[in-house]
Amino acid sequence: MKKFFQLIVEQITVLIICAILCISTISIFTITQRILPQIHHLVQDQVNTQVSDINLWFQFNREIIRQYANTFRDESLTEENHLHILELLREYQQDTNIRYESLGFITLEGEKFLTDDSDFTVNDRAYFLELTNTNKDVVISDVITSKSNQEKIVLIVAKVFDENQQVIGYISAALRTDYIENLMMNIAKEFNVYIANLEGDVVMGNPTDVQGIHFEKDINTNPNWKYVLEIPYSYYMNTILETVLLISVVTVVILLVAQYIIRQIAYGLVIPLKNLENVMANAKDGELLKSEEHSHIQEFETLNASYNAMVDEINHLITEVKEKEHERSEADNRALYSQIKPHFLYNTLETIQAMAFDHDDEDVENAIHDLAVFFRTGLSDNRQMVSLDEEIMHVRSYLKIQKLRYHAILNDEWEIDHDLLQNQFLKFTIQPLVENAIYHGVKVLNQPSTIQVHIYAQDETIVVDVINCYETIDENHIAKINEELKKGVLPEENLGYGLFNVNARIQHQYGNRFGVQLIAENHVFTSRMIQPKSVI
Repeated sequence: MKKFFQLIVEQITVLIICAILCISTISIFTITQRILPQIHHLVQDQVNTQVSDINLWFQFNREIIRQYANTFRDESLTEENHLHILELLREYQQDTNIRYESLGFITLEGEKFLTDDSDFTVNDRAYFLELTNTNKDVVISDVITSKSNQEKIVLIVAKVFDENQQVIGYISAALRTDYIENLMMNIAKEFNVYIANLEGDVVMGNPTDVQGIHFEKDINTNPNWKYVLEIPYSYYMNTILETVLLISVVTVVILLVAQYIIRQIAYGLVIPLKNLENVMANAKDGELLKSEEHSHIQEFETLNASYNAMVDEINHLITEVKEKEHERSEADNRALYSQIKPHFLYNTLETIQAMAFDHDDEDVENAIHDLAVFFRTGLSDNRQMVSLDEEIMHVRSYLKIQKLRYHAILNDEWEIDHDLLQNQFLKFTIQPLVENAIYHGVKVLNQPSTIQVHIYAQDETIVVDVINCYETIDENHIAKINEELKKGVLPEENLGYGLFNVNARIQHQYGNRFGVQLIAENHVFTSRMIQPKSVI
C-alpha cells in the first residue's frame, strides 16, 4: 500500500504531465495554423500599405505636373524662347513647397532645357519615346542618376496642349527618390525590400541572395515597376524556435512550481499560507483580489489582513490613475475633434468654391494647400508633442484660411523668439486661443482688427500671448473663467470650451504651474498660455 504523500505526488504529477502534453500540442498547432499565416497576412498588409503610399506620392506629383503643364498652353515651347520658359519654371520652383531636383521643358524635336542651365537631346530616352509613341499625357521614368549632383531622381514628364489640343511641347520635373527610399528603409531593417522593373532589373533598393518567401505587388502609377519584399526563411525559423524555447521554459517552470505545490498540499499545516500565495500570484498578473482564507494561526491572520489592506490601497491607486488617464485621453480626443468644426469647414469650402468660379489663378490652389497643411499638421499625426515651429506653421495655415473669409477685417502680427522654435511643444494649444480671438474679438468688432501673437521665453518657460481688442467685456465672467482654469478641469457649463480643453491638457502634461490665463484691461484682451521649455 502506498503512502498518502506518495499517492498525492504520483496522481498530481500524472495530471501535470498530461496538461503539459496538451499545452505542447496546442502550441505546435497554434504555430503552424495561426502564427505563421498571421505573419504572412501582416507582411502582405505591410506590402499593400507601402505600395499604396508610393502610388499616392506618384499620383500627387503627377497631377501637380499635369496641372502646371496646362499653364503653358499659350507659351511657345521652342529653343528660341527657352530663356523665357526657364524663367517661368524657376519662379514656380521657388514658390512651390515641393522640392524638385530641377524643372525643365522639352521641345517637339527632343531638345531639353533645365533650370540648372543645362540642355541636351532626349530623342533616344525611354520616357520621351513613350510620350511620343503613346496616348499618355504624363509619363514617369525609371530611376535616373542626376548629372549635376549624382542624386537618384525620377522624372515626371507631361504633355503641353494648345487650345486645339495639339501637343506643343513637354514639361519635365525631376523628383528625388528620398521619400520612397525612406519608406523602404522602415521595413528593410529585417526584410529584403527593393523595386524592380518589368525586365527584372533592380531600380531601387539592394537585393540579397538570401533565400526566403517572396512577395510582389505592382505599382499602378508606374506600370514599369513592381514592389518586391523577401522574408528570409531564418526569420520564420527564429520565430518557431523562440516559441518552442518559450514552451520549454514554461514547462520547466510549471514542473518546478508543481513540485513545490504538491509538497505544500501534502503538508496540511501550510494550506492556508499556500492559498494566500496563490492569491498573491494572481495579483502579480493584474488580478487584485482579497484573500478570503481564514486560519486559527495568529501569524497567518496578521499576514492575511496586511495583504488585504495592501490590495485595497493598490485598487484605490489604480482607480485614481485610470481616472486621470481617462481625463487626459478625453481632453486629447476633444482637442482632436475640436479642430474640425462644421461651420469652419463649410465656410472654407464655400469660399474656395466661390473663388474657383470667379478667378482662374493660383489663389484656389493656395487655399486648398493651406487647408491641406492645416489638416495634415493637425490630424494625420498621433504625436502629442511637436516642435514649436510645427505648431506655429499649423496656426499660420489656419489664419490663412480664415483670412479668406475675414480678409477685409482680419490681420495678424507675430513676435517670436526664434531661439525657441526647436523646443518641444504640446500641439493643438495655440490654434484654439487664436480661434477664440477671432470669434470673440474680430468677428464681434466687425472692423479691421489685428491679432497679435507674442512668443517669448520667461525663466524656464515658453509664454504665448494671443492679443486682440474689444469694446465691452464682462469682467466678472472673465474672473469666473480664470477661477475654473486654475482647477484644471473641463467645466460642465459653457465657459469657453477651447480654452479649458487646452488648459486641461497642459496641466495634465506638466502640472498646475502651467496652463492658460485671461487678462482684460484697457480694451485689450490677452489669452496667455505657459508651457515649460524642453528642447527636442
